[in-house]
Amino acid sequence: MTSISDIPTPPYTVHLSDGSGGEVEFGYTEGLLEVLGHELLVWTRPTDGIDPGLDWPGPKAGRRSVQNTCFRILAAVEQGTFEYDKPMEFDLPNGTTVLIVREPETAEAVHATALAPHTPVARVGWELRRNDFGPLLPVSAAELPGLIRKCQEVVNRLPWDATVPHDLTIDAASLGADSFPVSDTYGPASPLVRAVAASLVTADEVVVGGLLDNAYLLRDVGESQHRFDSRLSTIARGAGRSAAASRCEELAKSLSIATPEDTNAERLEMAVRVTLKTAALHDRLDAADRMRGYGPWEASLYYPDRPPGQAAANEAIASVEAALAALSPAALVKIVERHGEESGYEDLDIYAVTHRTGLPRGHRLLEELSDRTGRHVEEVRPLTTTLLSAAAWRMEAGEDDDDTSAYVGWGLVDEYGDLLPSLELLLRLGPRPEDY
Repeated sequence: MTSISDIPTPPYTVHLSDGSGGEVEFGYTEGLLEVLGHELLVWTRPTDGIDPGLDWPGPKAGRRSVQNTCFRILAAVEQGTFEYDKPMEFDLPNGTTVLIVREPETAEAVHATALAPHTPVARVGWELRRNDFGPLLPVSAAELPGLIRKCQEVVNRLPWDATVPHDLTIDAASLGADSFPVSDTYGPASPLVRAVAASLVTADEVVVGGLLDNAYLLRDVGESQHRFDSRLSTIARGAGRSAAASRCEELAKSLSIATPEDTNAERLEMAVRVTLKTAALHDRLDAADRMRGYGPWEASLYYPDRPPGQAAANEAIASVEAALAALSPAALVKIVERHGEESGYEDLDIYAVTHRTGLPRGHRLLEELSDRTGRHVEEVRPLTTTLLSAAAWRMEAGEDDDDTSAYVGWGLVDEYGDLLPSLELLLRLGPRPEDY
């Protein structure tokens, strides 16, 4: 089978035309007239079908997007399968794309202004047929209470003296089923998107800096915001919310956010858009995806506490409580002091951003440890955070002795095992790895 790379390609130029948003709207060739008898004009988003391709990378890819389509058409010509107004179908990982080359018109008629007015130019219409493109459905009755609670949670966390832009204000106390119409700007979950946007624009530079720091941590372990943004776009297609996701991307560009000095603007925009798109899809995400989407933002917003909904499992909390309860006050003081001298474990910090590792609201463990050691709550918090994160991770790992969590666990044993004898049992550690 002949590939595109095997097709001889004549030299040609692509002229780009920008749309109102600054992205490339369409491109047209100069140099294919002798080969095809006309030039080609290609739009960067679909012109036909029900999928508008709002998440399609074509407008950002620009010239490359236009060239890829031209290669397809040149291949069809070379293989003798090209005809005007004949659909040409090409496979995608999640469906197909269909190209149709229309009968040529004049450059003047199609606004190909870089060409002589009477140059023949054929428009290329195309359609996306993705098998993960679903209908736009309302918020289900089962998900509605949770969506309302999330809206109220976000609004209640706003600074009491914050000035919230009018278009981002919601009356969280009065939300009901009719507050989430499918036709709203950011889809059915629009009130939550506005609340999250209000949270972002009223935050100070420290909190925004924390968002970026957490995003960097995740990137370092292969969980980049770009990768999760792509996942959100896929889920949005299946939920019929591509338009909502696209508008969240536009909103991320427009928000006025307190930005720390020397901030990478593109990375900040990506972190913000992931947070907003997570809100737009809140009712369509499982708990893991919600924590992954909100985690970098909320871990900074609620610091030093953990975000609501990210409390560790009761079993993990009870195990840590029992291990610490077995220590004398003097031993507790020693382990708190030693932990305070250490720089911490980055792997645990990364894990904690997007997993259940905290204490539920109102839990008394920190106060009890403070009372027993005579130290301030904030002095005992780091130790409990480390132990809860490690215990939760080991529970999730299923006692795998070759998991990263096991290596982190053995590091903790080496550091604190003499002061906390039950640490190996707490972290469910088996034989020490030979390469540790």
